[in-house]
Amino acid sequence: MKTCAASTSPAKHVLACLLGFAALRPAMAELWMHSRVTPIPKVIQMLGDIKAKAAQEKHEEQVQFAGFKQFCDDVSIEKQRAIAAADAEMATLKADIQKADVEVARLGEEILTHQEEIGSWQEDTTKRQVCARWSVEIT
Repeated sequence: MKTCAASTSPAKHVLACLLGFAALRPAMAELWMHSRVTPIPKVIQMLGDIKAKAAQEKHEEQVQFAGFKQFCDDVSIEKQRAIAAADAEMATLKADIQKADVEVARLGEEILTHQEEIGSWQEDTTKRQVCARWSVEIT
């Protein structure tokens, strides 16, 4: 028995290949036509891609916004607590100031009383000195 390769010449081999391609040509043409992208489906595909990309970006932006919102809420709570503490401290300091004002007024009156007493003592001392001189002069 002879093998196919031994019995065929190169020309027959080329002819067989060409006939095989010719037989496959209609199927290849149909495959090419179905895989070919026309402008309308391409635009639809591009719009779908844009929509998917926009949805992804929207999701990322929502996640980022949620993080910022959480940060702002945390800072807002912290600031409100700080303001409440400062308000309480201001009330305490105002009460301390009022107490100090009352103490200043009381001490001011006490100083005036002491100054009057000192003035009175100085007058008494002056009168005694004058009396002592008179009594020394008389004797």
